[in-house]
This record gives sequence, structure tokens and C-alpha cells, in this order.
Amino acid sequence: MSHRAQFRAEYDLALDAAHDLARFTQVRTLLQQWRLRAMAYARPGYREAIQDGIEGREDAFVRYIPPDWVGRL
Repeated sequence: MSHRAQFRAEYDLALDAAHDLARFTQVRTLLQQWRLRAMAYARPGYREAIQDGIEGREDAFVRYIPPDWVGRL
């Protein structure tokens, strides 16, 4: 399923649920989540990073440890 189709399916469900005002926040939450997803999907190398994670290639990821955390992990 494409990202657009997935968004549309989730949006339609959330919008349908929003008719109950108590569940309206579901639409806001969905839109916030999809905004973050869209930013991730648009990043260069996103697909490659996902594939690296699926295949367990940990060497492809940069692990940053703040200087203050050395010895705490």
C-alpha cells in the first residue's frame, strides 16, 4: 500500500470517529503523526536506512553519545 493510500485510509477512519467530539483528538493526533512521517519519508536515504535496519546492518547507523553520557550507558 502506498503512503498516500495508507494516509487516506487512516484519515478516513479518524474523520469518521471525529463525529463523536470526545474522539476528535484522534484526527489531530493522526495529522501530527503523518506530518512527522512525511518529513521522514522525504529525507534523502530514508529507504536505504529502513532497508539497513531490516537487514540488521548496524554499522550503517551513526551512534551519537553526548559527551556527558560517556560511562552512563
